[in-house]
Amino acid sequence: MSADLMRLLNSIGKSVFVEYYDIFSSSKLSTDEKIEKLPREYSINGSRTRINCANRIFERGLEKDTLRIVIQARVDDHIKAKATYLLQNAK
Repeated sequence: MSADLMRLLNSIGKSVFVEYYDIFSSSKLSTDEKIEKLPREYSINGSRTRINCANRIFERGLEKDTLRIVIQARVDDHIKAKATYLLQNAK
C-alpha cells in the first residue's frame, strides 16, 4: 500500500469512497455532473477534491486495493459490507 494511495483515500474519506463508488467510478459523468450527485453538505471545492482524487485512483487501476484498505479499516459494518460487495463484483 503506497503512501500516495492512502493520501488520496484520506482526501476522499473511506466511507465516502464506498458510499459514492458508482458516481466516482462512472466514466460517463463529467466532473460537474459528479459534483451535482454528491451531497450538498460538501462545498464545491471539497467535492471537486474528492472527485479528482477518486479519478486518480480509478485511472491508476487502484480501486480494488482501495476497497481492500476500506474493508480492513475501522469503518461502520455497512460500509465494510458494501466495500466487500463492490470488491467481489469489481471488473
